[in-house]
Amino acid sequence: IKVTPSVNFMYGPLSIQAKEKKVRKKVVKETIAEKVTPKQVTDTTVNSEGETSRRVEAMQKKLKTANEMNVFSFFIDPKSYSKSIENLFHLSFLVREGRAGINTQSNGAAPMVENAAPPDDADYQT
Repeated sequence: IKVTPSVNFMYGPLSIQAKEKKVRKKVVKETIAEKVTPKQVTDTTVNSEGETSRRVEAMQKKLKTANEMNVFSFFIDPKSYSKSIENLFHLSFLVREGRAGINTQSNGAAPMVENAAPPDDADYQT
């Protein structure tokens, strides 16, 4: 038969003091202002599609005059990170259209970008 042990000894103090509750300050909510919508932009000073085409053509002309250049010196603008990214973007159009190619050197030298002719139908024949 199992019997529950009786309580004849307690750990801890016999006189327990009630803890005081901490009084929290009420958070005052800010009044919400009236909803404001931004103005609609109607005049754009840059025509992005035409601007991109012009910049790609300018990059093509620069590549035609040099015929072959170091990739990094071709598109990196040391004074502006954002212009470097734009130049890389425009270079990607030239590579995609086949008007430029990027060649890596087997000796570990920097890759070179070179002028290329766009592929014609004969290039796609297998």
